[in-house]
Amino acid sequence: MTNVTLSVPPELAKKMKKHPEVRWSEVARQAIADHLEFLDLLNKATDPSIKEEELAKLAVKIQHKRKPRWRAYLKS
Repeated sequence: MTNVTLSVPPELAKKMKKHPEVRWSEVARQAIADHLEFLDLLNKATDPSIKEEELAKLAVKIQHKRKPRWRAYLKS
């Protein structure tokens, strides 16, 4: 696996230190993977050869990807 160094502002680092139980590298890894999946969907949606039916399906997936995940916790 490749290592990546991530810089965060001091105030963010201070807040992160209050939660040592969180694996921050995993949080970052998942955020990067999610964003790459979102970009892939956007690339497919902007393909000029895409059919209208497929574009509609992609639009739903794109909309779902952009919903903040914390909202799911509020509905519980």
